[in-house]
Amino acid sequence: MFHSAHEAAVKEALRVAEAQVYGQSLCRDLGNAAPNECTPEFLARTAKAEAEKLGAHAKIIEKDYIKENMGSFWSVAKGSVEDPYLVELSYFGAADKEAAPVVLVGKGITFDTGGISLKPGLNMDEMKFDMCGAATVISTFCAAVKLQLPINLIAIVATCENMPSGAANKPGDVVKV
Repeated sequence: MFHSAHEAAVKEALRVAEAQVYGQSLCRDLGNAAPNECTPEFLARTAKAEAEKLGAHAKIIEKDYIKENMGSFWSVAKGSVEDPYLVELSYFGAADKEAAPVVLVGKGITFDTGGISLKPGLNMDEMKFDMCGAATVISTFCAAVKLQLPINLIAIVATCENMPSGAANKPGDVVKV
């Protein structure tokens, strides 16, 4: 409880702070998750659940579409047993729903070994952080929606693993974009 001559301003500051803490906590929790927990599917489903909980729209594009239509993305993802996902989150808070949106794009490589071109083993455990761009985009989107900002906002996250296998992309491969 509080009392202030500026009660409306204090309430607004608390509302903004709550959204910032929510966004920062979501980003931190995604970034700190172990790579065996924060798989591409987990990241995609979490983004969808968080966005929908706030009243935003979420769409997840799955492996078959990616394989047929997104050659560069598929060339990275195909070396992993984990399926890739493309997540599109949308929020239309502007008075003009047709106004051009702000678009955020995040890289969500939940673990990046370098594929067939393996990275050095030193600090390999930190390759889980390659998804922090996606975590930042997801959490920024959700904080903006929580604040009900008067903007149209789209967030795009491509998420997969980059792992070595017999199916991994090889240096010099030609991919259909």
